[in-house]
Parts: sequence; C-alpha cells; structure tokens
Amino acid sequence: MDCFDELVDQLVKEIEGQEAKKRPRYKEAKRRFRNAVSVIIEDAWKAQRSIPVRRCSVHLSSNHYSHTNRYADPNLTYRTFKPAYDGLRKLGYIEETQKGYYDPFKMQGKLTQYQSSDKLKRLIGKLEAHPAIYFQPSKDDETVLLRTKSDQRKVLIDYVETAQTNRHRRKLLKINQCLLRHWLDIELPNTEYATIAQRINSRTDKNPIDFSRRTLVRIFSNPDFKHGGRFYRGWWQNIPSEYRKYLTIDTKRTEELDYSQLNPNILYAMAGKEMGSADAYDRILGDKHRKLAKQAFNAMIQSPSPLRSCPKAIDLSKVGMKWAEIRKAVLKAHQPIEQYFFKGIGNKLQYEDSLIAERIMLHFAKHDIPVYPVHDSFIMHHGYREELKDVMEQAFKDRFKADIDISVEAVDWSYLKKEQTSDHLDIDTIMASLSEVSEWQGRNEEWFKHRKSQRLRMT
Repeated sequence: MDCFDELVDQLVKEIEGQEAKKRPRYKEAKRRFRNAVSVIIEDAWKAQRSIPVRRCSVHLSSNHYSHTNRYADPNLTYRTFKPAYDGLRKLGYIEETQKGYYDPFKMQGKLTQYQSSDKLKRLIGKLEAHPAIYFQPSKDDETVLLRTKSDQRKVLIDYVETAQTNRHRRKLLKINQCLLRHWLDIELPNTEYATIAQRINSRTDKNPIDFSRRTLVRIFSNPDFKHGGRFYRGWWQNIPSEYRKYLTIDTKRTEELDYSQLNPNILYAMAGKEMGSADAYDRILGDKHRKLAKQAFNAMIQSPSPLRSCPKAIDLSKVGMKWAEIRKAVLKAHQPIEQYFFKGIGNKLQYEDSLIAERIMLHFAKHDIPVYPVHDSFIMHHGYREELKDVMEQAFKDRFKADIDISVEAVDWSYLKKEQTSDHLDIDTIMASLSEVSEWQGRNEEWFKHRKSQRLRMT
C-alpha cells in the first residue's frame, strides 16, 4: 500500500466493521468520521518522520469541540473524533502514552498523547512519500493569531476581523506561498541525526523537527495588533542554532544574516540618540558576561515595573554580583534611553522588528526567492548575501531613519574534509559524499519529483 488515502479508507472500514452501531452513519457524519481518522493518522505519520520521533497530542474533552472560533477545525466534532480515536486504539493501531487531565483549581492540565503502534508503523513504512511533501497546509488554517496570558498560561483568543488583520493575512499568504514553492532541508550525515535528536531531547525549549511545518503564522499579543506579531512555527526556527549553518534551499547552501543588537538600536533610534560603536551589551559588564547582560537588558525592557528582584531565567551564580548591581550597570551604560526601561515595551519592539521582517520577506517573495526568518535573522541562498544585506539595512533605515550593522554567520560544513572542494572532487568522492547524506538526498529528490509533477499538471 503506497497511498495515504487508501490506508485511511482501509482503517475506516476496519473501525466501522467492529463498531456496535445499529445504523450506518449518514453521509455527512461519514465524511467527518473519515476526516477524523485521516487527521489522527496524518499526525502519526508526521510524528514518525520527525527528528526525534515525537508523540501526538489530542483533545478528548467534549468541551473542546463545543466551541467554534477561527482556530477550530469545523470538520472535527466530538461525536466523530472520539469514536475514530477509540476505534484505532481498540484495533491496535495507536497506543495511548499519556492520559489527559485538567485541574480546575490549578487551572492547568495536559492533553492526551498517543503514538503509532508497531502495527501502524509497518503500514506507514509502506507509504512511498514523505508527509511534509505529500500534505499541503490547509487554506482554512488561521495564520494571524492573537494570544494572551491567562493564569500564567498562553491561550489563543478570538478577535474581530478588521482591515488591518486582513492586510496582515494577505501579506503572509504571499510569503507562505513562496515558501511552499521551495524545499528547505538540513544537510547532515545520516549518522548525525541521532546526535541532533539527543540535543533536542535534552532541551525543554526545543520540539522535534517536523519538516511539514513549512509555513509561518504571526502571533500578536494585544487586540490592537501592534504588539508582538513575530513570525513563528517554521521548523527551522526550532533547531539548535549551531545546526542552522547546514540548512539548504532546493539543495543550495545558505547563509544567515542578522541585525546586530537590534533592540538597543531600535531604542536609540526612537530616542533620536547615537548608540556609538561600542557593543550595546559588552559595555554593561564586559564581553565576558555579554550573554547575561543581554538577558538583563531585555528583561528590563520587557518588565512594566522596576524589577527589584532578579528574573528567574537569569543565573547570577557565575558573575559574582547582585541583581541590584547589574540593574544599575544596565541603566548607567544606557542612560540615553533610560526612559524606555520598566515600561513593558518588549512586545512593542517585537511588533517593530516583525514589520521589518515582513518587508524583507515580501521584497524577495515578489521574485519567488524564499527567505526564512528566525526573529531578527534571515536565512537564504548564499548567492543573495549582498542583496539581502542591502534590503535589511534599507528596511531598518526606512523605519527608524538610522543605520545598523548586519552580521553574517560563517558557513562551516565541518563534516566535509578540507580536500573536498569543488576543484578537487572526482566522481568516487562525490558519490561517497552523497551516500553520507543519503537521507537528505532522498528528501530532496522526492521534492523535485513532486514539483515536476505539479508543473506537469498545470500544463
């Protein structure tokens, strides 16, 4: 069996064959039931091809399906999803690994989690395609999100549609359509996947690499849609930073350019002041404690109050200073912009940098050239380095009437031997190199085959 739809049809038939229902589902209920099975198996397939293999999460509370909003899938109902989930469990295709719960007193809980059984893995293994290439994001999925904090939890909230939100969505559609016309991958030796999987598992702030997350959403933090607004949910944003240099676009190598000290530069521009040539963070505690100084600076910008106590995320154990001393050092080093500290403007700054990111991506999307953002840095084909640098500088200057430095991440393909340069490669060396990265090679070959078939359909 090499077709996903055939697999879903088979599973639907098996589930219905062991159900105790006296009457068959009517046409619309049958369509929704099949959709529920498809959603569960699709996520299981994507999970199996993630790095590392992840577990799947589902809502099994009827309350979740009783609310209708812009983030909900209108085709999923409790009356069809729950029997689909239970049927797949009963037949041994999925295994529940964590039972969901919700504590109304603590206002917290966890979703039910499941994974593919060996029985389902065997069937999935027969599917010839890669799920990230086989499936396209649904056109109905909301891409402009409004999120707030409720009892320390981040929750999505509905909002009233405006000309502004429609404009954000239209622009993002252009960006995402461009991203979907290209294939971003990570060129690693086959032996390196276990290492990166281990790195991701060891980090609570990292999720498995799911190549199907090829597009972006914007997440705002205030109903005025002028706070937050950064671009999220691209799989490349989630990998450990040291691996980003191995990203490829349509098999071509990439470079990453980022704004140097973006937040300080924005604040000095807003104040109409010169920041000077000294590094904005080094000038606080010296270059030895630059990372800590940057954390302190950003915490003081984000906080709406004087922040007398050290934030939990900042570790002072290695600096030999008290929080009050560090706080004072930040204010002293950045006296020209002291009016912006403790005003809670961090999300406003995110909105500003999101507008710059949007402009950069749209500039290149017009020419069908994909740009992959990681907040204040941008990844694209290495041949566009100078043009990207110019566009980044101009976007900042047009917004803030000031200049800013752009840094380029050095490309170091460390798994290649020094003698493996384009001038010294024979056919045997080339073939050996490709065998080392055969998983990467396989995904790219499938992508080009898929893209060719799409173009043939259009002719």
